[in-house]
Amino acid sequence: MADLSRSLGATTPTTLNREARTVEVVALSGPAPAVRPAPAPDGTRTAWIEELDAAGADLSRFRGGPALKDHRNTTDAAVGTVAMAQIDGDRIAATVRFDSSATAEDLIAKVEAGSVRGVSLGYSVQRWQRMGKRNGLPVFRAVAWAPHELSFTPVPVDAGATVRSREGIVEEDQTAAPADTTAQTTDTSTTTTNDTTETSTRAADTTSTTNRAGINGQIRTMVRAAGLDATTADQLIDAGADLDRARASVFDAMLARSGTRPLAAIQVLQDHDDPNDVIDRMATAFAARATAHLPEAHRVKMPDQARAYAGRTLLDLAAELADRRGNPISTRHLSPADLYQRALTTGDFPVLLANAANKTLLPAYQAAAPTYRRFFARRDFRDFKPASFARVGDFPVPMAVGENGEYKHGAISESGETVTLGEYGRVVMFSRKALINDDLGAFSDLPTKAALRCADWENSVAWALVVSNPVLSDGKTLFHTAHGNLAAAGAVIDLTSVSAGEAAMMKQTSLDGLKLNLHPAVLATGPDQFTAARQFTSTAVAPTTAAAVNPLAGKLEPVGDANIPGPGWYLMAEPAALETFIYGYLQGQSGPVITPEPGFDVAGVKVKLTIDFAVGAVDYRGAYFNPGA
Repeated sequence: MADLSRSLGATTPTTLNREARTVEVVALSGPAPAVRPAPAPDGTRTAWIEELDAAGADLSRFRGGPALKDHRNTTDAAVGTVAMAQIDGDRIAATVRFDSSATAEDLIAKVEAGSVRGVSLGYSVQRWQRMGKRNGLPVFRAVAWAPHELSFTPVPVDAGATVRSREGIVEEDQTAAPADTTAQTTDTSTTTTNDTTETSTRAADTTSTTNRAGINGQIRTMVRAAGLDATTADQLIDAGADLDRARASVFDAMLARSGTRPLAAIQVLQDHDDPNDVIDRMATAFAARATAHLPEAHRVKMPDQARAYAGRTLLDLAAELADRRGNPISTRHLSPADLYQRALTTGDFPVLLANAANKTLLPAYQAAAPTYRRFFARRDFRDFKPASFARVGDFPVPMAVGENGEYKHGAISESGETVTLGEYGRVVMFSRKALINDDLGAFSDLPTKAALRCADWENSVAWALVVSNPVLSDGKTLFHTAHGNLAAAGAVIDLTSVSAGEAAMMKQTSLDGLKLNLHPAVLATGPDQFTAARQFTSTAVAPTTAAAVNPLAGKLEPVGDANIPGPGWYLMAEPAALETFIYGYLQGQSGPVITPEPGFDVAGVKVKLTIDFAVGAVDYRGAYFNPGA
């Protein structure tokens, strides 16, 4: 019997492999122009034409990504994964591997029958390029974009994105049925689809006498699938049309019947931008606008992909988010107060507000420079359980290798201190009035002030630890005469007292008794002694005698902080040389985080500021204290 998968009129795609449960598809057939609604990527409120540049596609996320049914992001819509994807000229080809679910099995049957041939991409765009105008509409081409899922659909946005047949002229089996029989088989068994230009295989694209009957059968199938009169097929066959000419004629006839211009034949059926990506771009644009008046270090930069949302109010953005979720809000007919009320019913709006606040808060927080960070080492925490920070001793002393080449074993001494991460936070509110008025001052001032307050709070907590002289695991306080890091009597800052502190730090030993030779890098004082500290560390004054030379000038960095009481002063080693004090956050964070807070008991939107923070003393040898005088 003839192998019908290789005969010209077969309806089963030659790339569908039931045993391997795979099928090859054309995920993108070219630029695939599509008319999209306003706003355009440059922010103008006009319809526009989208094109996709295959060369600009990042397929890293697409490979191994989900294959879905009709772009429904639900577990029952998953049918498999994209096993392979590659760029082929201006096209993207892919291989889908179906899973064993009932949904996948049903889809395989429909692909096999030909009732589902179309595929469509879900993607996000990082960079657009303006390409001029076409038919009065601006054209934007996605030159940096990333497909992240593929869906099977009866009516694809890209008419050329289909399940693939084997390209080129298929080699005919010598036992295949005669041409007239093949044509009849194709004419009666092909399932009608909406993707009329792809119902015939490219294998029949030849005008040879041998294949004429097959071409005629496919023309009749094409005409019938498009819902056109049979005389259209007769006219094309009588004129000796090949498949390319037939496709063009059928397509033109469909457009004439619907009164649609060729450009509008491809319409965007669904916006496949990831909602989280859209919210992030909106928040970036709003944060850039809200911080434009701040110093450069506190401003949020405006990336190209966020410019489409520049100049729009928060309530406008909330309306667009609702529209993307299938719950359109008309900004034209609603007052700002009504729009605000409607926005609160959309779950995306508080997320957008918190995202924008975070983007405003973080630059200000990172620009803050609390003094404790100068000599505290950062060590983040995995969770809120007590974490042990070992004071690791030196590596075992090298010993001579024995005559037989044996190496003696050694151990690393260690002694640990425990630090526990704490959770802190407050609930703050963006008022209804500020939201309706689109008050930029409220959105820049509140997060910026929160950032500075958090930095000041961290500083006070850190210095409170140092000043409290905590008890370590050996039962002694951090600054203790037995530790060799506490002055016997208070003294003013001068060459004698500071030299004594440096000598004490140099004499500190490792847990195994080796000299550490630590040197102080920071001289920290309270307000009362800060001037003396700066004078002592300054190199601006040239000494007139040898006795007046200060060998420590320029070697120490003066740090003044109001959290240090009285005349006492500290010497601190570089944290890279020895970790004495540590600070840290929950892993994945770098400071305070703002999240939406549910609740409608106030006229505004609540947000919660959380900071997971800890400080601790883990060693004593890198610090020295003099009570001062």
